[in-house]
Amino acid sequence: MSIYTAAAQPKKNDLYETPTKSLDMILELLDPAVHYIWEPFVGSGHSTRHMRSRGFQVTNGDDPDFFKQTVPVPPQPGMRTVVVSNPPFSIKREILCHLDSLGMHEVALLLPASVLFTKYFRQYCQSHHVQLVVHSKRCAFLDPITGKAGGSASFDVAWICAGLALEHDINFPPEETGKQITQREISIY
Repeated sequence: MSIYTAAAQPKKNDLYETPTKSLDMILELLDPAVHYIWEPFVGSGHSTRHMRSRGFQVTNGDDPDFFKQTVPVPPQPGMRTVVVSNPPFSIKREILCHLDSLGMHEVALLLPASVLFTKYFRQYCQSHHVQLVVHSKRCAFLDPITGKAGGSASFDVAWICAGLALEHDINFPPEETGKQITQREISIY
């Protein structure tokens, strides 16, 4: 996560990146032939590299300042732009508002579960069909300098999705079995 505004510089707790297993939870629900990924908070580039290795076309945007970026146009007809990102948690409200102001309605953001209990999220839900992909375990974010996972976070996270037409509104991946998650295996409890 490294694209910020001058006014919104990263805080220490914003400098942790998405582990591959967490990215795979959402990538398994997307289609590389349909979804053109906009990852505006590039950090060390780990997420972008992983999504590309999974066959997705990915852009990090057209400006180093997220709040000055425009919605990227898909490179091919029939593709749709979708934001897939672990944004800086300290400015998550501003990010949701900005995406909304851009008319960006296909998103998958990895956010703290506590967001579900905020007034601004309830307002966001009034104009978006929100769906969740819930982690079965606490996320062990990556240190952007070492690339290694730290201990598990002290809070729960979920992929907050809008406009993706997932099979269920609340999705729980199967317990970690060492195999990749597929849409069919995701179940609602």
